[in-house]
Amino acid sequence: EAIKEKILFEDELEENQYQKMSIMSDDVEVKPTLLIECMAIHIGYLNNEGVELYKQKERSKDHIEDVERVFRYFCESLKQNQLDHTIIDIYSINDKMVGMYHDYLLNTKGLANATYNKYIGAIRQFIDWLIDKRDYTIKNPFKEVTRRAQPTNNEIIEEDEFEKLLEVIKPENGIKEFPSGDRKNMYRDWVRYAFKIALETGLRREEFMTLKFSNIIENNGTPKFVRVENFKVNRAKDIKEEKSKQYKLIPVT
Repeated sequence: EAIKEKILFEDELEENQYQKMSIMSDDVEVKPTLLIECMAIHIGYLNNEGVELYKQKERSKDHIEDVERVFRYFCESLKQNQLDHTIIDIYSINDKMVGMYHDYLLNTKGLANATYNKYIGAIRQFIDWLIDKRDYTIKNPFKEVTRRAQPTNNEIIEEDEFEKLLEVIKPENGIKEFPSGDRKNMYRDWVRYAFKIALETGLRREEFMTLKFSNIIENNGTPKFVRVENFKVNRAKDIKEEKSKQYKLIPVT
């Protein structure tokens, strides 16, 4: 009876071109051990490579480039201490390496506290991802790093100061000289308008920099509102369907 069942099963597999088994079983997940390999699969994950459709999240190009920069800085901190980052495995990450990274961010790169916290947090999230999503049995030494104080000092300027800023945005003031002696024209004729739109709408940078004329809502030919997608909320909630997205309505003043 067992032999008969085996033959029937083999026939069924051949009939379906082995699709039945491949659909029912998950792909065997490769678990690399080298640090740089783990970093590579994480960047791939952020780009939704090999991620099931229902698990995919939309991430900005800037965010992914930030994570790549964080990884590069960590590798550079190891190289600065005569450690070959290409042969270090993920199980070797320890407090000493955290200390090297800490010193590199503060003393070599001279990062401000807010940026330092961001770069430490990104590595911490990466290790947590390996533990929670990839089932690595490792400890996360970055959890013991204390966040540095981030004093807020929002500077308020008067209206006349803002107007003076707009006045000096001129082509002749846009030439920048570099230590090498090279000169570059940094002037852009839209900068004045960008500053004014940012101030008068209160939108985030990406929101006001991606505005189109089609965002303007009119009533009897008169502009009334600017309708703009709330990128932060929609990405945080992974909302991709147009009908479900959240928008802001900015009154035209």
